[in-house]
Amino acid sequence: MTGTLYLLHAQSMVTKFHEIGFPLYILNLIGSLKIAGAITLLVPRAYPRLKEWAYAGFVFDLVGAAWCHFCVQGFAQGIKLLLPITVVAVSYLTYHRLNDPTATQHPDADGPLAV
Repeated sequence: MTGTLYLLHAQSMVTKFHEIGFPLYILNLIGSLKIAGAITLLVPRAYPRLKEWAYAGFVFDLVGAAWCHFCVQGFAQGIKLLLPITVVAVSYLTYHRLNDPTATQHPDADGPLAV
């Protein structure tokens, strides 16, 4: 959603970027990358390395945004980004758990992990 708002130069995003002191041309870059990252995460069985980069990009974006808000606007604005960071972390852990073939095998079951 924010990627689209960035690309459309929504007034709320433009205002935030002005408050933080970022140039507006960054909106196009970050907006495009957010949309590409979201598509990558939504496509099942997409390239695993590309998914890792998408997750990393979202973490870099959100942690960087939180830091900028902490520094410029104070704690109350920066703390709001903890929820999206948590969502990305849960999504990442869930993605790996669902795609790890050894995670579903119980150690007591017959198979390569059995003793």
